[in-house]
Amino acid sequence: MTFCVIPFINITTHARGDVKMCCHAHPDSSSEFARKPDGSRYNISKDDLEEAFNSEAHRKLRLDMLNGIENDTCTRCLNEEKAGLESPRERFNERFKDLKNIEFKEVMPLDIRYADLKLSNLCNLKCRMCSPFSSSQWVSEEWNSVSKVVDDSVHRQLNKNDFIELKNLDWSNEDISTNNLLKIADTVEELYFLGGEPTLIKANLDMIDHVIANGRSKDILLKIISNVTNLPKDLLSKFTHFKKVEVLCSIDAKGSLLRYIRYPATWDLVLKNLNKLKAMDNVYTQIDCTVTNYSIHRLDEFLEWYQTQEGVGLYLNILHWPRWLNIHSLPAEMKKDIAKRLKKYPEANKVVTFMLDQDKYEEDFPEFISYTKNLDESRNQNILDEIPEYAKYMDR
Repeated sequence: MTFCVIPFINITTHARGDVKMCCHAHPDSSSEFARKPDGSRYNISKDDLEEAFNSEAHRKLRLDMLNGIENDTCTRCLNEEKAGLESPRERFNERFKDLKNIEFKEVMPLDIRYADLKLSNLCNLKCRMCSPFSSSQWVSEEWNSVSKVVDDSVHRQLNKNDFIELKNLDWSNEDISTNNLLKIADTVEELYFLGGEPTLIKANLDMIDHVIANGRSKDILLKIISNVTNLPKDLLSKFTHFKKVEVLCSIDAKGSLLRYIRYPATWDLVLKNLNKLKAMDNVYTQIDCTVTNYSIHRLDEFLEWYQTQEGVGLYLNILHWPRWLNIHSLPAEMKKDIAKRLKKYPEANKVVTFMLDQDKYEEDFPEFISYTKNLDESRNQNILDEIPEYAKYMDR
């Protein structure tokens, strides 16, 4: 099965304002972004949103889905399903199975029900699996130093103009951006803010204020994915105006390993803010644990801790890119040990299945070692302080 509801009802934006097919669109596909006839990307700070929503890539993706044809944009979901995981496609189809007044066809009206919005890269952390395009904290010479060891379309050297732009991505406050976002506000049923760190981005807060003021918030599910290091009181007070609020907490590990991965977050602050969310009656709190070559080594300990968190959901989000942090790249002996330790945790069964499904050791693990060494040196960290299992590989 190839059908997914998302291309028919969703707008996804990149932190630069470029319109994407989906937040899970494969970065190596021919149609990750909506493009104009001249090949440039549609951008909601410059272009008409309805035109972007019916780009050639959108139309082809919809036709492929309606005709049962696999599209390379959907590689992530298709690979997860083949490994026995529940993919984002399956979750979206279940979530929107009762949509009303929607006819699925090649050209769609701008009747947006799900808005997946990155309105800036403004962030207070620089997570190891991130980049300057999703975190302003990554915009430094550190990035160019680290990116020398990899060969990837995203992990590339930044020039002077890149640095200037990425240090201050304020396109979402432009008039065209505002007008496009207001078009969404009248029909959206789920408003999903990502970052950067969404709680720091002014355009997100303005959008929240707008739907509260026009009375639409009572019909909207508000979703925010947050690193849980910044929870302003005024934002929390606005949650009561929404039909439902979901806060997806990006927490991958406990203690000092959390800081190592999501530098410079601290476990005590994250735990304090998580407890604030758990105490709110109108907020569903979920832990989104990104599974990487870093976090998987202590996933058993993390799951032990999670079992003490009553009323909190859990989603194990397997990282696909950058590819050298994907658990497919781990050495076979490490995979065997990890699989053994995770055997007692049903939540991790599909993660283990995915890990063992492909062997990318030769292609990607050397790059993982180089990337980790370079970043450790830049941040004065040492992976062996957190995961000594890597000791035998660090001098290769």
